[in-house]
Amino acid sequence: MDKIRYSSNFDFTKVDISIVGKYCAITLPISLDTIKKIERYRPEALQIKDENDKLKFKVASGTTGSISDHGVTFNDVTRDERQLAVMTIEIKGDVKDARAYIASEYGKAILNLKEVVAHLGKATDSIEEEMDEVLGYIRYADVTNSNAAEGEEEGGLYD
Repeated sequence: MDKIRYSSNFDFTKVDISIVGKYCAITLPISLDTIKKIERYRPEALQIKDENDKLKFKVASGTTGSISDHGVTFNDVTRDERQLAVMTIEIKGDVKDARAYIASEYGKAILNLKEVVAHLGKATDSIEEEMDEVLGYIRYADVTNSNAAEGEEEGGLYD
């Protein structure tokens, strides 16, 4: 099983937000594959719920990147060996101050995203620990023992 990948400067409080031309890229310190693994094994780690246990915000992987007050979907990766999760926002052509625009339009989502990311360290650690434990239970059968071919239990699947 693939190990969880993350930035070598792993800081779960760091969400990188960069503006290049008419695009804003939001990059997480973890890979898109790691988000998918957390979705499978610890989906609650990607969520913020209110006091009534109602879903308030969620981080997800998907085929189309999106961002709103209710969640962020990551759909792409950085083009280096880390393959960190990325989603991009197109900045409207008439925007004069891109930073102010991103803060105004997506500030709540960015703060919620930072809160979710801050807790992902525990989730990734526990997933890795559980996977290591499960892998310890699994072995390859010894099919080279001639007795195993005759239906004997010794040296086969039953030892």
